[in-house]
Amino acid sequence: MPVLERDRVNSVEYWMLNRPHVKNAVNIELMKELQEALMDVERHPPQQLLVYGAGNTFCSGGDVKAFRGLQTSREALGMLLPMNRVLQQIRALDFPVTAYIEGTAAGGGAELAVCCDYIAAHPDAALGFIQGSIGLTTGWGGETCLLSKVDAEAAEQALASAALYPADVWNRSGLIDTWARSPEEAARNVESLIQCRSGRRLPAPSDEVFSRMEQEAYRCAERWASKEHHDAVASFIERRREER
Repeated sequence: MPVLERDRVNSVEYWMLNRPHVKNAVNIELMKELQEALMDVERHPPQQLLVYGAGNTFCSGGDVKAFRGLQTSREALGMLLPMNRVLQQIRALDFPVTAYIEGTAAGGGAELAVCCDYIAAHPDAALGFIQGSIGLTTGWGGETCLLSKVDAEAAEQALASAALYPADVWNRSGLIDTWARSPEEAARNVESLIQCRSGRRLPAPSDEVFSRMEQEAYRCAERWASKEHHDAVASFIERRREER
């Protein structure tokens, strides 16, 4: 079964992250399928691309267990830079991209969501930059993208707290563009927004934006090699084991 399921209905391309057993966490296989899918939509563009997750959740970020073996900054960059460039490619697409958040968008999942032009959320959704809870910073470009959507104070609070916030909190910050209870409803609602706003929500990114996104990968890689991070990951995995 593919870890990224793709479907095109009329003019909308749907991408479903399909690793529900790990809350759609990103591993190398999913990263590669995203890269291939991006090449395809660049050649055959839809009018809108909508990204969502299987199993009533969006994405829990990087797969902690899959990437646990990465010990050094250099090893971490081998994962961080390719996914960072996936998000850069999404930002550079010539057509609007929507993230539909049901359940949670956590850590790198939140980064993936905010790199999209539009965010449609289920009323019960939550989003948070929880990287700090395992001793990391954003590594896929999410801080830069978040700052393009909300004011600096709201962004700084979200990043520093390393907490999940309900969608209605984010809505007050202006991050949520529309509410929906299914990917199809999200696509329809965003199509109405696109028509009203005559195109994509985010301005076309500059080289400076891409440079700031990429620097996040290097900052995160430095933290990745720290004892704080490795101890936090070990504690996280042990807690999950005990929960079972």
